[in-house]
Amino acid sequence: MSKINYNLSKLTLYDKKKILDPPDVSDIIVLDINNEDKSDKYSYFSRNDYKEYALCTGNYVNKIQQGDFVIWESCNKNDCSHLVLFYDGDDKYIVIVPYEGNLILLHKSSDGSWINIKTKVDLNKLQMFQKNGNDLCIGMFYYDLQLFNLKIVFEIRCEMIVYQRRLIYNHCNKPIHGHPYSLTFNLKDGTISIHLTDESILTFQNLKTELPEITNFRISDKNDDCYKPSHFNVNHGVEVYKDEQLHKQLCLYGFKKHICSAYKNYYDKSVDTEAESVIVDGNLIMSTDKYVTYCSQSVRGFEAKQGYYIGKILNRSPRYGNLDLPQYIYNKKTIRNSRYLSTENRDLEYNYKYCIDYFGSIRPDITRLKFYNMEDIEITSDGFDVTHDDFFYAIRFKTELYRVVYNGKEYWNYNNDNSNGFPNKIYFTDYNNDMNVCFNDGKIVKVKIKVHFLKLYTTDEFGNSVPINENYCRITKPEKCKQLYKLKEGAKCTEIYFYDVELIWKHKEGDPYPISICYDYEFYEASVRFEKYFIISMRGRHNTTWDTLLFPIPRSLKLFQLNGHGETVELNDKHYFLTCDHFGDFRYKMNKNVECVEIKLGDLSIWRHQPSQPYPHTVSYLIFHGFITGFCKTLNIKMERKRGIWITKFHPIQLFEKFRRNKKLKLTNSKS
Repeated sequence: MSKINYNLSKLTLYDKKKILDPPDVSDIIVLDINNEDKSDKYSYFSRNDYKEYALCTGNYVNKIQQGDFVIWESCNKNDCSHLVLFYDGDDKYIVIVPYEGNLILLHKSSDGSWINIKTKVDLNKLQMFQKNGNDLCIGMFYYDLQLFNLKIVFEIRCEMIVYQRRLIYNHCNKPIHGHPYSLTFNLKDGTISIHLTDESILTFQNLKTELPEITNFRISDKNDDCYKPSHFNVNHGVEVYKDEQLHKQLCLYGFKKHICSAYKNYYDKSVDTEAESVIVDGNLIMSTDKYVTYCSQSVRGFEAKQGYYIGKILNRSPRYGNLDLPQYIYNKKTIRNSRYLSTENRDLEYNYKYCIDYFGSIRPDITRLKFYNMEDIEITSDGFDVTHDDFFYAIRFKTELYRVVYNGKEYWNYNNDNSNGFPNKIYFTDYNNDMNVCFNDGKIVKVKIKVHFLKLYTTDEFGNSVPINENYCRITKPEKCKQLYKLKEGAKCTEIYFYDVELIWKHKEGDPYPISICYDYEFYEASVRFEKYFIISMRGRHNTTWDTLLFPIPRSLKLFQLNGHGETVELNDKHYFLTCDHFGDFRYKMNKNVECVEIKLGDLSIWRHQPSQPYPHTVSYLIFHGFITGFCKTLNIKMERKRGIWITKFHPIQLFEKFRRNKKLKLTNSKS
């Protein structure tokens, strides 16, 4: 007897044992396909020409009729059905899912009789797996029937498909094509088609001759190696490395399961046991070669660079003193400012009203600051004194300062402005990255030190990696938590580094070059945009390695605007800026004066603008959750797909009214 696949065969509630009762201990009913009323025996669902009858637990159909006309009757108990699908178009088909055995296909002929067509498809031999290695079950996909083609449409990402003991799909073999959008069985000739998100199709005519059978089914032991994705090679799939922590989730009938998922890396709290302990000075507002410092008005954050962990914090505060931390626990730590100000720095200028921007909160690395005298010889530590506290990092020179270099770039030179003489000191504050160059006459020259989370490199004619300068890359801030690096035409980015230390992405010969890179500090991820896909490289909150995801750009989603003649024309990259994150959320941010009037998915129109509605400034598309959202100034247009039916809802934004009420209340209280 074959194994019954309960994940695929039941659309209604399971019983307490989460299994289907066999027909011989269940109620047997007659199904009339003319009856569309509710029943306690089965659930009814319809969508266009598709109708679905899912029997409730403990019920089976042994006869199907239309009025008084009998269409089909079971020959034995295994033919009894718990699911009946009906295509009620001009050409009519019925698919009967039996308790055991191949699907039963019925076709209505021109004379009104129903012909029983033998099929070779048995859903009990189908297994589909999600990213954590668990089976896909009802709610994660839905059925559709188009003539004699049975389609399974996925609502979440399917990582692996096994049918008839053959591996017909593994996402990580060719991630560039994306995850499956649907799995289709041609019930007449047995052809299997897997439609992927980049609109490519995998087709199998005869599995027995095209794919080998999986014969070595075994349960892996604890010593087996498990893998996760590292860096994508677009042409050759995924390179993987060991990670025993994923053993239970990834072992699947003896397979070394490759799961392309950011879930593990984002929440993983494992550490590098070979990392070196670093002592952090809590009063130091600058970054070093071992950790990065972030400053705000009330707190200071320290994040260890790759190869280090925070083992101790000095000068945490006058009250609590030093802080010893458990080994290997912290690669990131936040402390409150003690508001300590040294006596030497009390004469320095400070702006208490300055509002700190996050991308300006990362402090320069003091180990990359170089000072030179008139002979262009580097000034050593004997030539200056350093004082630092919670507000300032000040360097007072004992010799003449001729020029200042940071990270290989010159930021100040005496020859460019010698009217004030030589500076006597420079200092940094905790609220921005200005290098304040001070002179004896009291004049202060502010020089902006540019510190970015990412550093981009290209390869010169000699094969050396050299930084991409500002002439080839424009850096902007599209949103509060994001920083965008837009490469100009002709720029060939070959490497991307985080803090100039951790490799995020590296170009492989034959692959295309990035168009742009968007860094999101909230999720610690870099979204690398190419012409046809995004590569999302993610560090996670607690991890020190970068995991990689690949999302093909959905070509099925189409946005439209009206031209000067009132005709709808499709938008393209010139009309919006496209981003993607590790959730697979594609966001189309409209350029100024672009008014989106229609959203289509393939040939299906999902939404049309009405005269009373605002225009969306951003459109979001989550492929495998069935959500399209139009973000407007005063409301959000939420389009949700439920079992193939799109439902549109409008959600007014109440934040403006709430803000006005709170502001009015504050004014009233202040007057009283």
